Amino acid sequence: MHSIQLKVHDSLYDQFLLFVGKFDKSKLQIISDLDDASETRAYLTQELHDMDKGGARFLSQDEFEQRLDSVV
Repeated sequence: MHSIQLKVHDSLYDQFLLFVGKFDKSKLQIISDLDDASETRAYLTQELHDMDKGGARFLSQDEFEQRLDSVV
């Protein structure tokens, strides 16, 4: 089985789902990345909360570049 990733314009999305929904489910599976999106949203929400409460540590541009250089 092959996997492809598509970007579908909002105006075609519902029609596209209707079209692919007609295929045999054992031969075509729609894989959603909503789980990844919700995990990302939860992470970013926590980061914003930490910033608001003063629990976040910010880096200067120089500190960031030094850390980046040490990783590469």
